[in-house]
Amino acid sequence: MEEVVIKPTGDSALAVEFQNIISISVNQKVHTLVKVLLEDPIPGIVEMVPTYRSVMVYYRPEQILYGDLKEAVLKRLDRCGSGQEHVKEIIELPVCYGGELGPDIGIVAEHDGITEDEVISRHSGHLSFVYAIGFSPGLAYIGCPEPTFTIPRLKSPRVKIPGDSIVVWESQTTTIPFDQPCGWHIIGGTPVHLYDRRRKQGSYLKAGQWVKFIPVSPEEYRKIRKQAEDGTYKPVIYREE
Repeated sequence: MEEVVIKPTGDSALAVEFQNIISISVNQKVHTLVKVLLEDPIPGIVEMVPTYRSVMVYYRPEQILYGDLKEAVLKRLDRCGSGQEHVKEIIELPVCYGGELGPDIGIVAEHDGITEDEVISRHSGHLSFVYAIGFSPGLAYIGCPEPTFTIPRLKSPRVKIPGDSIVVWESQTTTIPFDQPCGWHIIGGTPVHLYDRRRKQGSYLKAGQWVKFIPVSPEEYRKIRKQAEDGTYKPVIYREE
C-alpha cells in the first residue's frame, strides 16, 4: 500500500491518513482498513470514524499506548492490499427531480449550458459512491466517478432546506435527512426517509455503498412516500462485480 501517515490526535485518538485527494479508490482503502480492524480488532479501540481519505481511531489510553496501537494498525495495513472491492453493493434511491422538490434544477442546467432533462440524465445515469456519513445520521457524502456538473456552492447558504432533499455541487451529491441549513443546490427530493429510527440501520445509505439514483414521477413519489410513512417501503439492494 502507498505511503500512509499515522499521527496522534489528542490523547485518545489517532488519525490514519491516505492521499489528500477526493477519490473513490482512496476512500475504498479507508473502508478496507475499517473492515480489517473490525475483523481483527485491537483491544482498546472504542470507535472508528471514516472520512473521505482518513480514519479517526478512538482508543482507551489506559488500555493501550499510542505507540503500541500505531504498530498494531500498521501491521493490519499490510493486509489491506489495494483496497479495491471486486463486488459492489448497490442500493437504489428514488428521486423526484425538479418542481417544488428541486427548485434549483434550472439554475444547475443554465450554469452548465444543458437542459433540465440532461441534469437528470447526468445525475442518474451512473452509479455513485457513498464516501462517508456526515454530521447527522442519513447525511451521505456521495461522489460520481463520471463528471456531472461544474456548479459551485451558493455564495450564501440557505438557513433551512427541507429534509429528504437531494443537493449537488460540482460532481458531489449530499442527501439531507432533516430540515437544516445548506449551501448546495437542490435538484430533487427522495420519497424515502433518509433516516428512520424504526429501521435497524436508521440511515438509508451507508459508507462504502454504491447508489443508483432512480428518477420517479410526482405520482410515483407520492406512492413511495406513503409506503415510507407507514414503514412498508423496502429498498432495492443488489450486488454486482
